[in-house]
Amino acid sequence: MLIFVGFCQVQASVRDSLQQVVSTYPNDTFRVKALLGLAEIVRRQDPRVAIGYAEEAEAISDSLHYEKGTLKSWTSLGNIYLQLKFLSKSLEYFDKAITLQVKNGDKDLANSYNSIGLLHAENGLKEEAIAYFDKSTQLYLESGDTAGAVMPTHNKAVEFAESRDFDMAEKIYLKNLEIINREKLSLGWKAATLNNLGNASRERGDYERSIEYLQQAFEIKKTREDWFGVSNTANNIARAYLKLKNFKEAEFYLDLAREKAQISENNEALNDNLDLRSDLAEAKGDFESALKYYRQFAHNSDSVKMANEGKIWRFFWPCSRTRIYAGKLTICRTSKIWKRLKNRPRKASILP
Repeated sequence: MLIFVGFCQVQASVRDSLQQVVSTYPNDTFRVKALLGLAEIVRRQDPRVAIGYAEEAEAISDSLHYEKGTLKSWTSLGNIYLQLKFLSKSLEYFDKAITLQVKNGDKDLANSYNSIGLLHAENGLKEEAIAYFDKSTQLYLESGDTAGAVMPTHNKAVEFAESRDFDMAEKIYLKNLEIINREKLSLGWKAATLNNLGNASRERGDYERSIEYLQQAFEIKKTREDWFGVSNTANNIARAYLKLKNFKEAEFYLDLAREKAQISENNEALNDNLDLRSDLAEAKGDFESALKYYRQFAHNSDSVKMANEGKIWRFFWPCSRTRIYAGKLTICRTSKIWKRLKNRPRKASILP
């Protein structure tokens, strides 16, 4: 008898098992591996806790002279700080990791080059980012790991999409999709690629094709009960329907996105949902609601920004689209909606 276990349930089960190891084993290599496993599982939802796990793993590894554990702790901390956009701190850990990896001929060097590429991308250095993604891809291919090469090429495509070269981005995504299907890679990779193909098609103005790709990604994430991913993709589908002025479908997916974002504590998707609801209300001529939703969006975005400046924040922005934070652009947008609200046709309060 086959029993389907949801994505979130599997994650919880693995986390519980690792926490049992951490609470049972003394300061040995098993504890180090369990701590690093926990850091990887929780870092998307709570990077502060993930940092604690990775730092403990580093300390134990150092005390045991367990070089492999130290190296993996550095790469884990580098990835967490990269997620948090603390780029100088992330680079510090990756520099140490790469020095040791080059010295030992470590196979994870390809992954570290990919992470350095992401660092450059965050700094807006497109050429440097692509150079590191290419170095990472080359190392994966030289080792015969075609599947591993999907990650840096995927990130290279994202970089082209960010610079609005959607033809090149789509070409890379489609090639990766062929590899993913041929090698029977993770459905998560397939969903991510389809999601980005959908976003690229939307940016090119091909909204029907965008929805087709996004629906495929949505179904995969739904089957895996990946509600975090479902909420992001549902927002993207709503965005495409908004472009088609299909307000009924847009509202359906916005409601679905909000529901799943609340379940998965996907704060980014919840805030994106407010922005899209403002767009929807404005398109329907309901400027009062548009203003209400946009003020909530601006307030939440500014709160995230301030929390980030205060050192740590609980979540990060995936590459969905550029957002407008509180400030001049937000004030401009709010003023625009307010002006429309004041100038909208009104019913007469008395007979002429």
